[in-house]
Amino acid sequence: QECIHAGNTALVAQEFEKAAQVYTHALDRGDAGDLEPVLLSNRSSAFAHLEMWTEALIDAERCVVLKPQWSRSHACRGAALEGVGRKQEAMAAFRYALSVDPDN
Repeated sequence: QECIHAGNTALVAQEFEKAAQVYTHALDRGDAGDLEPVLLSNRSSAFAHLEMWTEALIDAERCVVLKPQWSRSHACRGAALEGVGRKQEAMAAFRYALSVDPDN
């Protein structure tokens, strides 16, 4: 939980490299458990802000595998796919995210 809070604080402050480092540290410890999808989606977001699209996509796709019915997994995947220039796949990911959670 502390790592998520510290990483989120860095994200809000637009300290994207710091946020990515915090989330990476938390994931590298190997004990994230149920928080792993949150850490991955947050790190994917930090990577996207840094325009590290391949890294953002790797995390987003791992997040989709771990939590396939979470709209945020698919939204992160869509953003990363758009960043790597795969626009059609990005649109499909965004549409799926909306279908899973139309109010978000």
